[in-house]
Amino acid sequence: MGDATARSTQREKLKQADLLCGVGALVLGIGIGAIAAPALGWVAVPLFLIGCLSHGWGRIQKHRIEQLDASGSAAWQTALYWGCWAAIAIVLAIASWKALIHA
Repeated sequence: MGDATARSTQREKLKQADLLCGVGALVLGIGIGAIAAPALGWVAVPLFLIGCLSHGWGRIQKHRIEQLDASGSAAWQTALYWGCWAAIAIVLAIASWKALIHA
Protein backbone atom coordinates (compact mmCIF):
# COMPACT_ATOMS: atom_id res chain seq x y z
CA MET A 1 0.00 0.00 0.00
CA GLY A 2 2.89 2.36 0.72
CA ASP A 3 4.26 2.09 -2.82
CA ALA A 4 0.85 2.81 -4.32
CA THR A 5 0.43 5.88 -2.13
CA ALA A 6 3.92 7.12 -3.01
CA ARG A 7 3.23 6.64 -6.74
CA SER A 8 -0.08 8.45 -6.41
CA THR A 9 1.57 11.35 -4.58
CA GLN A 10 4.34 11.48 -7.16
CA ARG A 11 1.78 11.44 -10.01
CA GLU A 12 -0.11 14.33 -8.37
CA LYS A 13 3.11 16.33 -7.97
CA LEU A 14 3.98 15.62 -11.61
CA LYS A 15 0.57 16.84 -12.75
CA GLN A 16 0.87 19.98 -10.62
CA ALA A 17 4.30 20.65 -12.12
CA ASP A 18 2.82 20.08 -15.60
CA LEU A 19 0.08 22.60 -14.81
CA LEU A 20 2.59 25.17 -13.55
CA CYS A 21 4.69 24.65 -16.67
CA GLY A 22 1.65 25.21 -18.89
CA VAL A 23 0.60 28.34 -17.02
CA GLY A 24 4.16 29.63 -17.24
CA ALA A 25 4.17 29.05 -21.01
CA LEU A 26 0.85 30.90 -21.26
CA VAL A 27 2.12 33.90 -19.32
CA LEU A 28 5.36 33.90 -21.31
CA GLY A 29 3.39 33.82 -24.56
CA ILE A 30 1.19 36.69 -23.44
CA GLY A 31 4.26 38.71 -22.49
CA ILE A 32 5.96 38.05 -25.82
CA GLY A 33 2.72 38.92 -27.61
CA ALA A 34 2.41 42.18 -25.72
CA ILE A 35 6.00 43.13 -26.52
CA ALA A 36 5.77 42.15 -30.19
CA ALA A 37 2.16 43.29 -30.80
CA PRO A 38 2.99 46.21 -33.11
CA ALA A 39 5.18 44.08 -35.36
CA LEU A 40 3.10 40.89 -35.30
CA GLY A 41 -0.44 42.25 -35.33
CA TRP A 42 -1.11 40.89 -38.80
CA VAL A 43 -0.52 37.27 -37.66
CA ALA A 44 -2.47 37.52 -34.39
CA VAL A 45 -5.57 35.66 -35.59
CA PRO A 46 -3.72 32.80 -37.33
CA LEU A 47 -1.42 32.35 -34.31
CA PHE A 48 -4.42 32.40 -31.99
CA LEU A 49 -6.22 29.76 -34.04
CA ILE A 50 -3.13 27.55 -34.36
CA GLY A 51 -2.55 27.86 -30.62
CA CYS A 52 -6.16 26.95 -29.81
CA LEU A 53 -6.11 23.96 -32.14
CA SER A 54 -2.78 22.59 -30.97
CA HIS A 55 -3.57 23.18 -27.28
CA GLY A 56 -7.01 21.66 -27.66
CA TRP A 57 -5.75 18.61 -29.51
CA GLY A 58 -3.03 18.05 -26.91
CA ARG A 59 -5.51 18.39 -24.04
CA ILE A 60 -7.92 15.94 -25.69
CA GLN A 61 -5.14 13.40 -26.19
CA LYS A 62 -3.91 13.80 -22.62
CA HIS A 63 -7.45 13.52 -21.25
CA ARG A 64 -8.02 10.30 -23.24
CA ILE A 65 -4.78 8.79 -21.96
CA GLU A 66 -5.61 9.74 -18.39
CA GLN A 67 -9.05 8.14 -18.72
CA LEU A 68 -7.31 4.83 -19.48
CA ASP A 69 -5.54 5.05 -16.12
CA ALA A 70 -7.52 3.07 -13.57
CA SER A 71 -6.93 5.65 -10.84
CA GLY A 72 -8.89 8.33 -12.70
CA SER A 73 -8.27 12.04 -12.27
CA ALA A 74 -8.64 14.36 -9.32
CA ALA A 75 -11.64 16.68 -9.16
CA TRP A 76 -9.44 19.76 -9.67
CA GLN A 77 -8.06 18.23 -12.87
CA THR A 78 -11.52 17.61 -14.29
CA ALA A 79 -12.63 21.12 -13.32
CA LEU A 80 -9.52 22.61 -14.90
CA TYR A 81 -10.02 20.57 -18.08
CA TRP A 82 -13.59 21.79 -18.58
CA GLY A 83 -12.77 25.28 -17.33
CA CYS A 84 -10.09 25.54 -20.01
CA TRP A 85 -12.60 24.61 -22.71
CA ALA A 86 -15.04 27.16 -21.34
CA ALA A 87 -12.35 29.87 -21.36
CA ILE A 88 -11.41 29.06 -24.96
CA ALA A 89 -15.08 29.23 -25.99
CA ILE A 90 -15.49 32.61 -24.27
CA VAL A 91 -12.34 34.03 -25.89
CA LEU A 92 -13.43 32.76 -29.32
CA ALA A 93 -16.90 34.27 -28.84
CA ILE A 94 -15.47 37.66 -27.80
CA ALA A 95 -12.95 37.65 -30.66
CA SER A 96 -15.65 36.73 -33.18
CA TRP A 97 -17.99 39.41 -31.84
CA LYS A 98 -15.26 42.07 -32.04
CA ALA A 99 -14.31 40.94 -35.56
CA LEU A 100 -17.93 41.26 -36.71
CA ILE A 101 -18.27 44.73 -35.18
CA HIS A 102 -15.08 46.00 -36.84
CA ALA A 103 -15.76 44.36 -40.20
